[in-house]
Amino acid sequence: MDCKQVGSGDKAFVYLGRYLFKGVIQENDILNCNNASVTFRYKDSKTKHYKTRTLPGADFIRLILQHVLP
Repeated sequence: MDCKQVGSGDKAFVYLGRYLFKGVIQENDILNCNNASVTFRYKDSKTKHYKTRTLPGADFIRLILQHVLP
């Protein structure tokens, strides 16, 4: 691993603090959950409009876990 120091890290801590405080997805954004799939809403970063998406449960968990710090 090649890591280089680029300052004190204050900006990174502020970003992570905000991000971790509000969470990856809020409970009210999960619209439906059954044995086969999860339907949730999210705000599209380009259009700033809410969209819905339905994924199999395992794919939803995989998507959420991409946002968990190692």
